[in-house]
Amino acid sequence: MAAIRPATPEDDDTVCRIWNAVWPLRPTDPAEVARDRETLEPAKQDRWLLAEVGSEDVGLALVGHDLGSFDPLRWQIEVVVLPENRRRGTGSGLFERAFAMVAAEGASSVYARIYEHDADARRFAESRGFRETKRDFVSVLDLEATSDAFLAEREAPLPAGGRVVSFGTVDSPELRLRLHALFEEVRVDIPRLAPPTPLSYAFFEEQVLGDPGFDAELSVLAFHGDRLIGMSTVYRGLMAGRLDQGLTAVRREWRGRGIAQALKVAVIRRAKAAGYATIATDNDARNAPMLAINESFGFVAAEALVTMARDLTSGS
Repeated sequence: MAAIRPATPEDDDTVCRIWNAVWPLRPTDPAEVARDRETLEPAKQDRWLLAEVGSEDVGLALVGHDLGSFDPLRWQIEVVVLPENRRRGTGSGLFERAFAMVAAEGASSVYARIYEHDADARRFAESRGFRETKRDFVSVLDLEATSDAFLAEREAPLPAGGRVVSFGTVDSPELRLRLHALFEEVRVDIPRLAPPTPLSYAFFEEQVLGDPGFDAELSVLAFHGDRLIGMSTVYRGLMAGRLDQGLTAVRREWRGRGIAQALKVAVIRRAKAAGYATIATDNDARNAPMLAINESFGFVAAEALVTMARDLTSGS
């Protein structure tokens, strides 16, 4: 039987090693784990549990929240066990310990994520009262196979007075405030597990623009005249040669006019010029317009990430 204990800052390397072995498309690193601990208020920080068999670390549990839809009573539990150590009760022990933690906090619901074709993980979740609620896809574009001619064919002309520019070329305190306002406006239309909660400007500047991986030169903004109408943020990925594309979105009244497509083209061109090999992005399965745009550019969807949730308000 595995011994389970809370992880400490000294365990950051171990936590990331186990996590990345199971979730290669959702990687993290010790610097990111440490930064969250140092910058987030205690109630929003992830908690980690480690499972040990003898002197070997074999699994972990993440206990935390979705900060974009923060509800102190809605919890996330991710149980991760190295493949060679499964079916030995480690996952059950981690889940029971994690569930006891959130129950003590008065949790109203709990969600977890599994790979689409991981039948064992689905059985594990369903046997504990979890049911599928949404699906997301990480999609990857091979930049080396994306030619300039291909991009030119998909580069729709912008409306008169429109332009796409690098964030780094127009960055200013006033522009950041406008970008935060746009960010808050467009994110309410993105499908998610629960409605988004407002993010303060301070949080946006520290956690979105202040992320160490944020690339100001490769992130792009769309303007019509002086009005900011669209955005696409990108981050240097933890995987070598990979760029992670974050939120690509356009104001409602400007959708359907090729703005999102122009933003995608601009990011891809800049990423190729900077020597990146791939761009990765993720989308909810219900976000048909953006999935269609990504597919048109050659993004290939990896295995679906399935969110399983359990409602605790009924006493189940």
